[in-house]
Amino acid sequence: MWSVPTGRLVALVVVVVGLALAGCGGSSHGRAKGGGESASERADARAYYVVATSSGMLRAEAATLVVRHRRLDRYRRKDIARRLAAVAPRDRDLRAARAALRAALDSPPRAALRATSAVNRILARYAKRHPEVVGLLPD
Repeated sequence: MWSVPTGRLVALVVVVVGLALAGCGGSSHGRAKGGGESASERADARAYYVVATSSGMLRAEAATLVVRHRRLDRYRRKDIARRLAAVAPRDRDLRAARAALRAALDSPPRAALRATSAVNRILARYAKRHPEVVGLLPD
């Protein structure tokens, strides 16, 4: 039997779940109660999802690297940076969370863990104001 490092396994699970969720809910029938969503709301919902899943990916990788005393793989950094560059949140908190994650990509693993904790607090605050986004992420 072959062995997969725990951090890579967690990151793989996050990516697979993210890809599965990305394919869900694409029909025009999935509108919010009380009418359709504005372009700004759709952009922020997408940004929330991307920032949250990117934070999880970075956190899983950084936690593993703290134990191994290594830096984040450059390909992983590029992938997360590409995901973050693909969204343009309108909400101030989401823009701050995205900027914090982008900065954390070049940080040592412990600093990246601290950054993801701060980002997760920002995302929780956003979700409190916009409860409709809570269903975008798995438990």
